[in-house]
Amino acid sequence: MRRRRRTAEEIAAILQEQRHSGLSLLAFARERQLCYANLRRWRSRQGAQPSAKDAPAQSGDDPGFVPVHIQSEGRALDYVLDWPDGRSLRIPAGFEPQRLRRLLRMLEAMG
Repeated sequence: MRRRRRTAEEIAAILQEQRHSGLSLLAFARERQLCYANLRRWRSRQGAQPSAKDAPAQSGDDPGFVPVHIQSEGRALDYVLDWPDGRSLRIPAGFEPQRLRRLLRMLEAMG
């Protein structure tokens, strides 16, 4: 099946929609099921400058610096007990030790 050629007006509208979408060219192409190579060619013919976010990620590419803010509230992590059958039990870090021992004994007795 042969696809029809898009008019210059259709191409301009698609490229304008991509610019206003906030998506990278690749993400826009995937979302709209358009050919990424065609979008790049159309954009280059209009004289638009590609941005770094428009390039597809290649394996081994440096993802760049991503700022991370870690909030430390002095809380310990929860404990999670996992069973082979897929069941799990999350125990909050502040759970009282005596109650935890009693719970573990009950679980052991259940086998």
